[in-house]
Amino acid sequence: MKKQTLINGIVVAAVVFILGYGANAFAGWGRGSGYGGCGGPGGRWGGGYGAATLSPEQTKQMESQRQAFFDDTADLRQEIYQKDLDLRRELAKETPDAAKAKGLQKALSQLEAQLDEKRIDHMMAMRKINPEAGRGRYGRGGKGPGYGNCPGAGGGARCW
Repeated sequence: MKKQTLINGIVVAAVVFILGYGANAFAGWGRGSGYGGCGGPGGRWGGGYGAATLSPEQTKQMESQRQAFFDDTADLRQEIYQKDLDLRRELAKETPDAAKAKGLQKALSQLEAQLDEKRIDHMMAMRKINPEAGRGRYGRGGKGPGYGNCPGAGGGARCW
């Protein structure tokens, strides 16, 4: 009798531990606000870009630069998305065509390289406005929701 009670107690304790750990691991998912729940307007750490140290004019310049970057790269990001889907579709086939998959991967890599170049240009433009942009808590170097605090990253696999 005592042995069965002990085993039942251990099982109950294990189940409680697993449920508690699982609930803690997923706590906060899907509760982001603003751009990925981090920086940007409405984010949980303020306006982003080191907003506490920026003048209203600098903040406005940063926002317009960010919007220009997103507008400028919209078609490129759509092409990357489409090529990625095409590659996934090819690889999901029962007998994928290796040559076609390699061609799709090559095209995808070229598109991503173009986006990377535009991203560097964007980062340099942002640094002209605010030399601290992209560093520490408010930039790509920080840790937290949105994987690098990138605007628009809330849950997506990529950060533009």
